[in-house]
Amino acid sequence: MTGTHGLTGAAVRVDDPACGTWKAASGVADRRTGRPMSADLRVRIASVTKTFTAVTVLQLAREGRISLDAPVERYLPGLLDRGGYDGRKITVRSLLRHTSGLPDYMDTFPNSDGYRFRHFEPGELIDRALALPHPDPGWHYATTNYIIAGLIAEKASGHSLEDEVRRRIIRPLRLRDTYWPGDRTRIRGPHARGYLREERDGTVRWDDFTEMNTTVAWAGGALVSSPRDLNAFFGALMGGGSCPRRCSRR
Repeated sequence: MTGTHGLTGAAVRVDDPACGTWKAASGVADRRTGRPMSADLRVRIASVTKTFTAVTVLQLAREGRISLDAPVERYLPGLLDRGGYDGRKITVRSLLRHTSGLPDYMDTFPNSDGYRFRHFEPGELIDRALALPHPDPGWHYATTNYIIAGLIAEKASGHSLEDEVRRRIIRPLRLRDTYWPGDRTRIRGPHARGYLREERDGTVRWDDFTEMNTTVAWAGGALVSSPRDLNAFFGALMGGGSCPRRCSRR
């Protein structure tokens, strides 16, 4: 994979209750030192964070504190009332499905210099999105949707999204490597370094992109985790185990 796709390193871990655990890795976790890649390292999971936010919203819906077919306006009055956007016509369900018709605020950044080491509040990100033209009708992927979903989860629960995800998912499943970094730009504990690959005039350049402030992604992409933790999370989510009942208790 590393040779075919030009990746610095890749890792896979399979956890099977019947057969045990299988792990494999290729390439390096650190280009400077040559440290080999491992399936036990922490990484930034980027948009996989959206799944954690979606589970939190769906649990609140099951508890009757959110209606998936209610408009955003019910929970966040006046948030989407400019630029031709209307929070009375955008439902919670459409946010989770990326069918809200909202643009992606990430399109306002021409490069990473505009966000890499800056703190962002959710409202600022939404303001950036609402200043953009309307995307084409239908499905349109936008992290904006999950920033708003995170705010709705906070309004409905009375707690921060970070606390709700910890209470409902991270603690019950004992996800020891999964955490919200906040404004901390470094990944704590053993981790793989992240790189951006650029090719110009036939020359390949690797920029170390490990350190960054991920408040720019918040509910849509800020979490740090590991293959072990993600297997435990998705195993509980897709397997229909006892996690949802345990996670709903305070």
